[in-house]
Amino acid sequence: MRFVLFFWFLTGPCLLLAKSHTLHALVACDTTTEPIQSITRIDRERVKKFVLSVAKEVNPHANITVLDGEMLSMENVNRWLSTTHVDPADTLFCYVTGLGKRGAPQPTPWPLFSFPLDGSLFIEKVRALRPRLAIILFESCNSVVLTTSVKKNFYKCAPHLEQGLHVLFRKSRGIIAACAAEAGQTAIGICVNDNPYVTAGGVFTTSFLASVCEQADSKESSWEKVLKKTKLYCEKLSKDVSSTTQTPYFQTW
Repeated sequence: MRFVLFFWFLTGPCLLLAKSHTLHALVACDTTTEPIQSITRIDRERVKKFVLSVAKEVNPHANITVLDGEMLSMENVNRWLSTTHVDPADTLFCYVTGLGKRGAPQPTPWPLFSFPLDGSLFIEKVRALRPRLAIILFESCNSVVLTTSVKKNFYKCAPHLEQGLHVLFRKSRGIIAACAAEAGQTAIGICVNDNPYVTAGGVFTTSFLASVCEQADSKESSWEKVLKKTKLYCEKLSKDVSSTTQTPYFQTW
């Protein structure tokens, strides 16, 4: 009995620590509103696949919630925030896509979604949960113009699961919030109705996933590098498909 207790004293805390590391993911997508529904549905599937891949590779304990269609509401978003139990070692990944705008001048750089989610308040609520790491992504316009749709072929982005993901999702700390466009800008979405085999979606989402893909193959990966590459790709791709530059906005704590 003494040997068993001694063994538990040495290994038990480690086992509990391993089990406590959980990935909590919220994927909230407006998949019913025209004219963005074809784009948000594509992004929903891409982000779900990405989160599942990360969960399988580096976070075997994962809770993934998808809110779309009639399930997308502030009531359900607040329910997720209030019922998600976050331990100090946990990671939060939040992705919100839909119609976003600024309307009248506001003191916050974050968008207001149509369902309605206030990006600034959402960030504060996530920060209040005090996770080890939180990634918050808003794929939406951030101006009085609600949508832009460009019809053009695009490329697929499938994350490669290498050591870089462990650095990003297991060894990183802090809060990272990102919006698809700076205040006053529109966010560009690519819709390919005539070719179902071509991956389209939001330029920001594609740029972010592509940047994570690149960093996943690097042993010196960091979220700082991911954000810099995301900005570079987003500005280049938006200009390529629409002749306007879309600059994402980031803030870290």
